[in-house]
Amino acid sequence: VFSIIFTAFLFIFFCFDYFYGVIPDAIAIFGTVFFIFAAFARRGLFGQDGGGHAVWGLSPFDSTLFGAVAGFAFFWIQHQASSGRWVGMGDALVGLFLGASLGLRNLGIALLFSYIFGAIISVILIIFKIKKRTDTVPFCVFLTIGGFLAWFFGADFFRFLGY
Repeated sequence: VFSIIFTAFLFIFFCFDYFYGVIPDAIAIFGTVFFIFAAFARRGLFGQDGGGHAVWGLSPFDSTLFGAVAGFAFFWIQHQASSGRWVGMGDALVGLFLGASLGLRNLGIALLFSYIFGAIISVILIIFKIKKRTDTVPFCVFLTIGGFLAWFFGADFFRFLGY
């Protein structure tokens, strides 16, 4: 059920950013709150129920909270440093959502995949003269792809790396 809800939020973010270039703040905040409460309900405050386990010494609930803060801060800092030219506040809110839903560990995987896919697609668009180097590309589209991959394959990725 959580996978369907997570995917639905990603679909909404993808469509809004791709077609309109904006992220609805209320939906991103609602999704963040939903997954914070879900982490508490499913795993408990100390990770002792629901089969939760500690990652990097953090309880699953702490991982959710720290993930949300890290996801938001990562994009907020870029937004402030560039006066909004590199990323928008919608990206920061999606970072907040991804951190809350994926947790701190899988947030890193989501960001890694997002930047890799964003770079590859952007280079292809420039090579084929669909976009110029000065054009903007809706980054949340790539965040949703990275988030999807981290949600469904994050554990496999860490296993592959030996963690």
